Amino acid sequence: MAPAPNNLHRSLSPGILPQRLQAIFQNQIQLLQRAIIESRLECERHCGIFRYDAVSCMNCNVSRPACFGYNCESSEEWEAALKGLFDYINKIYQQSARWLVALRRIPGFLNCTSTSPAMLNFKRIKASMSETWHNTLVNRKTTGWPKYRIPPTTVIDC
Repeated sequence: MAPAPNNLHRSLSPGILPQRLQAIFQNQIQLLQRAIIESRLECERHCGIFRYDAVSCMNCNVSRPACFGYNCESSEEWEAALKGLFDYINKIYQQSARWLVALRRIPGFLNCTSTSPAMLNFKRIKASMSETWHNTLVNRKTTGWPKYRIPPTTVIDC
């Protein structure tokens, strides 16, 4: 029987294979983490948000809870974001028997006691959220606060 070529019988020193597998595994984890982070940043940029629970979002209306935050650059964007939030609140009421649980998952609404959209005071919600948005813009301009940094959570007066 003829000896096999050297490259087929190449053996590794003890412990080398587990080290190589560990390095490959760590590399895969880092690639996955980067992909998740990039996906979230893409969601932020597209939806103008800071907070969400979804790993990624195809569009601003698919993620749960609502893609919403204080990343709007103009009053028009802010008004559109508020309208989207109010539409989302009304939509979850129509779709969910557990409306209050779904509402409380939206950042800032944790302490809200309303049991239906009809009981929500959208004027107060808009006023308290607008104040936070305005303060965030001022902080960005005066302190150089990074655009994509999460603002402090505010309790919404609802």
